Amino acid sequence: NNAEVWINGVYLGKRPFGYISFLYNLTPYLNFGGENVLAVRVDHSQFADSRWYTGSGIYRHVRLHINNRLHIDHWGTFVTTPIATAGAAQVQVETIVKNAGDEPKAYTLHLRIKDDWGTVVQTAKHKGVIGAESADVVTQTLPVLNPQCWSPDSPHLYTLESSIVESMQVVDKSQTAFGIRSFRFDPDEGFFLNGVNMKLKGVCLHHDGGPVGAAVPEKVWVQRFKKLKEIGCNAIRCSHNPPSPEFLDLCDRMGFLV
Repeated sequence: NNAEVWINGVYLGKRPFGYISFLYNLTPYLNFGGENVLAVRVDHSQFADSRWYTGSGIYRHVRLHINNRLHIDHWGTFVTTPIATAGAAQVQVETIVKNAGDEPKAYTLHLRIKDDWGTVVQTAKHKGVIGAESADVVTQTLPVLNPQCWSPDSPHLYTLESSIVESMQVVDKSQTAFGIRSFRFDPDEGFFLNGVNMKLKGVCLHHDGGPVGAAVPEKVWVQRFKKLKEIGCNAIRCSHNPPSPEFLDLCDRMGFLV
């Protein structure tokens, strides 16, 4: 926690909480073609701030994103499945398209949904014009017939491929994995997934890997999740703080409710 970040001596900001992802824009302060120094300082002098050892330092992934000025905004794709039945589903995609340039841009947003086997099951496109230093929020609904619904026993995932085209060229693209499912809680009968009553058989996990520490390699989670599957676990409660994106992606792929 209390992570402060500098680029080339320019102070970018401070994140007081150590579990939530954060983002800084480096572009105005970079030495293009030259050396760049990224510095991170963590103040853990108040070490008695928890009832267990949380770890300190950089214990989650750090990524450098390089974008065209016209791009899909960071964390700018949001997928939901408002209708999910065995016969048909509706996949709703909300995309934030950002223009960081100093003049308006005409663009086309292309969407493709692929199933587990890489087959394209649905496409959509949206044409728009976005002003300088502006963002568009584009909402599109795509029908999918006879979907493979996600469940702990059959964790089928679809892949949304999003791309931005400007002047016949792809200037940005991204992939988003998602499952098609419906769920509800009933006060008398309990939890239902895809219309089927299900018992949540869960465990509680902290963010660390035990003796491995707080910077947990993904294979450690894979091994732990395999063991949990073997004893019949289908749900995980994340203790007290947001888990890492990789943790949640593994839960999706290996079939755990969170």
